[in-house]
Amino acid sequence: MPNLTIQKLLLDSLKMSHEQVLEGTIEGVDNDLANKQPDGKADSIGSTYAHAVLAEDAIVNSMMKGSQPLSETEWKDKTGVDKPMSMTDPEALGEWYHTVQVDLPKVREYAKAVYAASEEFIQNADDETITKEVDFWGMKMPLAEAFDMFVIGHLNSIAGEISALKGIAGLKGYPF
Repeated sequence: MPNLTIQKLLLDSLKMSHEQVLEGTIEGVDNDLANKQPDGKADSIGSTYAHAVLAEDAIVNSMMKGSQPLSETEWKDKTGVDKPMSMTDPEALGEWYHTVQVDLPKVREYAKAVYAASEEFIQNADDETITKEVDFWGMKMPLAEAFDMFVIGHLNSIAGEISALKGIAGLKGYPF
């Protein structure tokens, strides 16, 4: 049996969240459904999915790696969203959710690049990196714990929201 490390556990969980949970759940959604604003206070499928990808990009590439997010470098103006998403202003984020228009195929292409960067980061993280203490919104914790909570946990939660929204639209939500 191969040696189970924190990095391997995080990487395997991340790949499952990317490939099977989130991408499996978004499967079958077209641009019309992605941009349809549901009744009530729920957010659209497209804005919810785009939020998951943009947030992962910002959290991993900016907050964890200390570099620029892909949305500000090689994917600038190519993420498939028509306006930037605020990560710091809750009111602006709420407005973004209800007004952003997504080109779902483009967001899914951007997602592939974000996923690859996140997976590479965890795969190559040494023990010092994975155990260093980070500060996330006033909460201090080891990077591995923050990655599990704010990347993997967030992706799985977002997939649940999309699954419910697809169910309301008469489609199967989760792929399993």
